This record gives sequence, C-alpha cells and structure tokens, in this order.
Amino acid sequence: MDSVRVLSTFLRAVRDLTVGERAGPARGPEAAGAPDVFVRRPVQWRNQTWEAGHVQAPLVADADGELVRPWVTWSIDVATKAITGTAVTPGHPSRTSILAALRAAGGIPERVRVDRGRDFLSRTSWARSPT
Repeated sequence: MDSVRVLSTFLRAVRDLTVGERAGPARGPEAAGAPDVFVRRPVQWRNQTWEAGHVQAPLVADADGELVRPWVTWSIDVATKAITGTAVTPGHPSRTSILAALRAAGGIPERVRVDRGRDFLSRTSWARSPT
C-alpha cells in the first residue's frame, strides 16, 4: 500500500478530531470531556430537572404554501438525557411552542432549566390541567 496515501489519510483524520478527542488519549477522560458543550450536572433522579431549548431544523418545509425552515422546541430530562417532549413550529419559537413541548412530555418535572432567552422568560401560567 502507498505509505504517502496512508499518512495523508491519517493526518486528515487527526486534523478532523475535536479538541476533546485529541486531549483524551494524552491526558485522560477528564481532559476529553472538558471542552464539551454539555455542562456536567450533579447526579439527579428521573424528572427532577428538565432542560428546554430550540433549534432551527436544517431543512425546508412547505407551511401553507410557503417554504420555511421549521423550529424544533424540546425538553430533555437531565438525569437520563431522554427527550421528554418536542414541538415543531413553522415560525420563530414562542411561549406557545415551549408550552406545547412541555405538554407533549406528559409529566411534571420538579423544575425546568432554560437558557434565559426572551421566549423562555415570558409570563405564562404553568397551572396543571385537570385530568
């Protein structure tokens, strides 16, 4: 096999590693996890804390004849990393999409942690619906 081609493939693979992936073999698992975007949280039990957020989907969809990039609002259980609820909206997310995602989750967490965006800080009634 051509050693130049093997070396260039290896160097390209190393170049594409993240900072954490490069730090792990050299300094251990703690160094590998340090640059991650996920913040380490204390150990919790299921449904103690949910985190909520939004992301604009990397696709185009037809919403009543108009092409839009939809937004996905979700909540994640911190203890299990399970997605507890989602809502997809054609426009920018609002408190309505946040409440829809939390309602889709079907449970009631002890607390919900958000990123302090304006839509998450809007005044909303969090009263339970009668069952």
